[in-house]
Amino acid sequence: MRTYSITAFPNIYQKNNQVRLSYSWETLCKFLGKQRDPVEKLKQIAWSPALFDGDRANENAIKMSCLVVDVDDYVPVTYCGAELMVRGVKGYIHTSVSHSDKQDKYRLVLPLAEDAPADMWMHYHAALKSWWNSIWKDSPFDESTKDAARLYFVGYYSPIFWESHISGKILDWKGRAQDEKKKYEQEMQRRREEQERRLKEAEENRKKYERNRSASDKRKYMYTLLRNSEAERRKFAAFLGAIDTGDRAVKWTCPKCSKSDCTYFYFDPTRYPSAYCNHRNSCGWKESVGYLAEINGYF
Repeated sequence: MRTYSITAFPNIYQKNNQVRLSYSWETLCKFLGKQRDPVEKLKQIAWSPALFDGDRANENAIKMSCLVVDVDDYVPVTYCGAELMVRGVKGYIHTSVSHSDKQDKYRLVLPLAEDAPADMWMHYHAALKSWWNSIWKDSPFDESTKDAARLYFVGYYSPIFWESHISGKILDWKGRAQDEKKKYEQEMQRRREEQERRLKEAEENRKKYERNRSASDKRKYMYTLLRNSEAERRKFAAFLGAIDTGDRAVKWTCPKCSKSDCTYFYFDPTRYPSAYCNHRNSCGWKESVGYLAEINGYF
């Protein structure tokens, strides 16, 4: 029998207080929809479909057993359940504690036929997004689920709590993820070729105007270099004193909020070219790596 391994947490702040659980699909649904008295949000039990080797962090995720969509009002909960039933797609839906008569808030949990390895998670997420958009074209898809370490709250009973167990087949998410991986690799190759073209053009311009190059020429050259060169982005990260995680430069100071615990940029610019601060409620800063380098006196 297929079992689904998840990680439970007493609340969202106790990321090291992990409880690994392994359930059948039916028992997992019972756990998520168990009758519980509502409590304030910060005290709610949370769970992740991932297992972790260490703290709850994207880089520590090992594998995932389910796909989860967090839905806030844009698709009525009964519509979602009916659509899955008509399509014969196996899943489980439960409303969240903030669900109301005026605003539908719920989670859709979809089982995987086999666990998804962490290094394929971004492609499973892309497959989920493609599937969702093929059904509800004009409804937004919650992009925050792309994080392998994302947490979700379990169900809490309210006067209008609603859940639905949809019988059906488990979609071939592995095959869909492999298709998304192929598309991703093709797009990355296209971006690399475009970056090589830009770097070549920038270098030709640098040689051409070397003797009489103005400050604006140098600025343009450095912006292009930091937009397209992984080696230059690594040099800049060292200049900043950033922490090198292998694929990202993290823990540099955000120029907007002056915090450093949620800042990052990727060394490989084909992934995400900009620099980010993930203090979304108070900051959410995003700019080019070239701009970050310029205001830090890198050139």
